[in-house]
Amino acid sequence: MKTTCGQYIIHALEKSGITHAFGIPGVHNLELYRGVAASGMVHVTPHHEQGAAFMADGFARLAGRPALVLPITGPGLLNAATAIAQAYSDSVPMLVVATNNPLDTLGAGLGELHETLDQRRVMEGILEDVFVAHSAEALPRLLRMVLERLESGRPRPVYLELPIDLAGQTHDFPNFEPVVKPAPHAIDGQTVERLAEMLRTAERPAFLIGGGARGATEGLRALAKTTGALIVSSIAGKGIVADDAPGSLGACLHEPTVQAAIGDSDLVIAIGTELAATDRYTPLPEFSGTHVRIDLDPRQFARGPFPDMTIEADAERVVEAVRALLPDDSKPNWYDDADTLRATGKPNTQIAQSLAALRRGMPDDGVVVTDMTQIAYEGGVLYPARRAMGWIHPTGYGTLGYALPAAIGAKLAEPEGFIVALAGDFGFGFSGTELATAARLGMNLPIIIWNNGRLGQIQDDMDALDIPRTGVEVAPLDFRHFAPAHGAEYALCDGDLEALLERARKAEKPTLIEIREEA
Repeated sequence: MKTTCGQYIIHALEKSGITHAFGIPGVHNLELYRGVAASGMVHVTPHHEQGAAFMADGFARLAGRPALVLPITGPGLLNAATAIAQAYSDSVPMLVVATNNPLDTLGAGLGELHETLDQRRVMEGILEDVFVAHSAEALPRLLRMVLERLESGRPRPVYLELPIDLAGQTHDFPNFEPVVKPAPHAIDGQTVERLAEMLRTAERPAFLIGGGARGATEGLRALAKTTGALIVSSIAGKGIVADDAPGSLGACLHEPTVQAAIGDSDLVIAIGTELAATDRYTPLPEFSGTHVRIDLDPRQFARGPFPDMTIEADAERVVEAVRALLPDDSKPNWYDDADTLRATGKPNTQIAQSLAALRRGMPDDGVVVTDMTQIAYEGGVLYPARRAMGWIHPTGYGTLGYALPAAIGAKLAEPEGFIVALAGDFGFGFSGTELATAARLGMNLPIIIWNNGRLGQIQDDMDALDIPRTGVEVAPLDFRHFAPAHGAEYALCDGDLEALLERARKAEKPTLIEIREEA
């Protein structure tokens, strides 16, 4: 097929199953948009390139497949870089295709439009997989390399750079054949039998579940019943086994009582989790029992507590293989203080009450997409998620402005699902103009704003360290007028959050729901 390089890239990506693109067309990436126009892809134009990558992130988390991000050279890509780095930190796949200046000008300092000293090195500073197109002839092979990486191993963003002189170059390309997803690692049968025997004989097993186990939801819920295990998750693993299921404590790895229980377990199996600092915020307990780690990324085995046994494989395949060797009967949960711990751990605060109302107003398959804000930090522990990806939080990198655009992407992945964004008054301002994007798309998307009129967490930290409050007392937006100015409904929560959520669910536009912190 004779076409430009830019158009061929989009053709190849569409044939490979990419259905959604997020980006802002500009003078440098018009040939890519020639391809988008000729494709059947759903394209969304955000108000900021950071929003584009956050939307791709939210889409991928719920759809289970990557979306495309299309920023322009230089400032467009750097605007998106924060959100791309967040996706890398949280193991979220996306493909970023950005243009760059002509090949023969790179690094020459000629003052080209959007010129960056070394754009490729910028991306190499936040991603592992960076590809640059150098010729039309080599483009089909390069695209296969890009797509094979996107389909294999630990899911993470992949970057492809296209110089603008190459983007418009016409070539007679071969028909692009979709990349076949690589076969997963074979699982050693003896290893599976050994693990199954460990679970059969363990008296106090514990599962530490991370986001990498989301594909094993059904199997892990069955294993929890079969083994009577204690279940603790990371924030990314919330809801894989329902946070309020028998024996499940949700994301509270930092709690001393929970750490003591894990320390007393005679078998601790960490599944698809980094056991990272942002998963626990405190040192891990000493594991007195056998420690097993299951992960797609073998580099994780050398990080954290040294495991007694490692399995490099997809969590779903390991769990299903082990399930086949265990009986289907149920075993009582050995850790019988789960209900007591959950009850005593809930403070009687406005935040806790708001989170309880949010839980009552959400269906079990609903999704809350959160920002970096006090109510979300508390919600990581207090809000019981009942589905995988039922509570989405920008955990590792910790970017402000995540909730709204990521919720838009999530809503595109599950158009009939009940998706709610939860943000703080200050963090919302980072990406608040994407409210107009949601309105333009006609989304019945509730956005809950926790408004304390300050940078609450940082102010509290300053107070604790006896640092004079500096830069944290910032007047919030006037949300009552901001919402309709961006095509959305507005509601001030008077205590009946459930009713407001139900009303927002039936609306034909987004609804901004403001909760004001009580003095």
